[in-house]
Amino acid sequence: MTALEIVLSLPQRFKPEKWNGKTWKVQLDFSEPQGLQYLVTVSGSGCKLEQGLFPNPDCLVRCTGENYAKMELGELNPQWALMSGKVKVSHVALMLEFTKQFRRIKPGQGVESPTLSRPTLSGPLEGIRVLDLSRLLPGPLASLWLAELGAEVIKIEDPDSPDPIREFVPIQNGVSVFHTALNRHKKSLALNLRMESGKKAFLKLVEKADIVLEGFRPGVMAKIGLDAETCRKVNPGLIFVSISGYGQTGPMAHLAGHDLNYLALSGLLSLIGEGNMPSFQTADVAGGSYAALSSILAALVQKQRKGIGAYLDISMTEGVMPLGLLADEHAKALPGAAFVYRDGET
Repeated sequence: MTALEIVLSLPQRFKPEKWNGKTWKVQLDFSEPQGLQYLVTVSGSGCKLEQGLFPNPDCLVRCTGENYAKMELGELNPQWALMSGKVKVSHVALMLEFTKQFRRIKPGQGVESPTLSRPTLSGPLEGIRVLDLSRLLPGPLASLWLAELGAEVIKIEDPDSPDPIREFVPIQNGVSVFHTALNRHKKSLALNLRMESGKKAFLKLVEKADIVLEGFRPGVMAKIGLDAETCRKVNPGLIFVSISGYGQTGPMAHLAGHDLNYLALSGLLSLIGEGNMPSFQTADVAGGSYAALSSILAALVQKQRKGIGAYLDISMTEGVMPLGLLADEHAKALPGAAFVYRDGET
């Protein structure tokens, strides 16, 4: 049996008569080599299983899927696994108490392994696969719209440094409402892209992907060896999308920035009145999410008609400039094109 089959059988193997009145949340991290994470929650309502990364679990268990399966099947001594480092547990005493609440798998015994239920949407992008490495707002909002149009979106996070928006308040049922709003309808996967095994797993996914979306500072993807050129060698038809504050080239490309910086540089901040500050992320959404979405849809049409992929360089500063085109003479003088196609590239 595989670790996935064993984990999926946990709700079936839960023994409610052993429940001690506490609510337990245990995160299982199989980032090597399977790149899967699950949260097992035990409470008065039973055992609940969710896929993905979740903040503040009571206990974190990190190991390979193979070693987890061996422990469950009695082929690997848990004490030796802990001492040798094959399995890492953040709260050993809690984990020991937690395991007593589940019926063990006997050698040779099969268990029913129900699949995790997740919402599915149909739409014009059904059959399109998106690998989303982006964090916070601009990229995740763009990929949410793609998911709502029917695409399969796989959100990929670093197991040691997941999307910071998971910690944003308010929190409901242990999860940020902002994270839920931006990442519904998506699948979740944990991969350490700085490890060779993580890179290989990611490139394996790239082979069958249509779109890769990232929002790191320019140069980060090249530094870890997963830039557009590398990914498109694996899949020439790939649409690789980079969202950044100032674009991938130019004197400001590597500077840090936030929504207010992009609004100020575009001239829009001066148009809202002296002393006024916007209370929402205009540049992130208009210059990032919407610009990325429209560019991706255009690139998908190009791929369908010509059979070629594209590299899309989305600058949030340039993307938000057209909002002020008709505001006054100063704004009319600003450039209004955030992206230009050249031989399958943008």
